Amino acid sequence: MCIILFLTISIMEVDTYDLNADGRKELILLTRNGLSKYGKDIIILDFENKSVVSHDFKEMQPWKVETGRISDENILALGLNMKSPLHDEKMDKIFMYSIDTDYGLKAFFRSSKTLNPLRDFVLYDLDHDDTDEIITIEELNGGNRVINCYRRHGFGFYIEEQSDKLKRAIFLRDGRYLNINGDNVDRIIPIGELKYEFKK
Repeated sequence: MCIILFLTISIMEVDTYDLNADGRKELILLTRNGLSKYGKDIIILDFENKSVVSHDFKEMQPWKVETGRISDENILALGLNMKSPLHDEKMDKIFMYSIDTDYGLKAFFRSSKTLNPLRDFVLYDLDHDDTDEIITIEELNGGNRVINCYRRHGFGFYIEEQSDKLKRAIFLRDGRYLNINGDNVDRIIPIGELKYEFKK
């Protein structure tokens, strides 16, 4: 069944993570919606139990899959392009889900928007407190970019750190490195050193 699956769908994003905390990693796929730049289905493959679970996100136009751990929950985070009750214009945003034992999705956090237009994000534990932060690349007026660090507080996420204005910022190697240019000099830094880029 898995071989047929790989032969008949186009894969846009791939990740592995122990979503349901059973000690085994699952394979998470985001399938492409035809020739669109957005995806269609989130597929979770559990090879140990020989199960395949699919969730249809076509109407929410997914473009990114991230996994991590926040507030003692294993999290599936999706970048989506959609409207929200507070914003009638379609824009990129982040929705997070926790996972039950049968790979059902439970809403954990749904952002209405980031401070500036969102261009990319990763989940990463910058301060080593066993809970991930949301690290975003956002676009400023004029095309410059800024990196923001959102931390969980209560029921929401709030910016606690922000970089200086950058001419370019791109995540590399599954988000574990950044290519940045703030002073006409290209630099590649590990994401763990991002704290040195934040405003003092």
